[in-house]
Amino acid sequence: DGVVTDNKVAPLSLANLGDKSLALTMTAQTEGFTMPINIYYVVIGHNVMTFYNGGVTGADGADLERIGKLAIKRLEETVKS
Repeated sequence: DGVVTDNKVAPLSLANLGDKSLALTMTAQTEGFTMPINIYYVVIGHNVMTFYNGGVTGADGADLERIGKLAIKRLEETVKS
């Protein structure tokens, strides 16, 4: 009983942001459809930010990288204030 889901995780090539970062893509496949999800972790000092995008129509890693860069810029502006 229940639904069987096959999950695969692979590295995703995105810019190294902040003090540390990790990017990966996870693909979940179940009952006839596949859903890719990109995940981007960025550490700056004691702050950890997690960004993700995905969906049944796919996801663009470049969009996720742009979002990460913008978030870091805003965090740095906030810290300066």
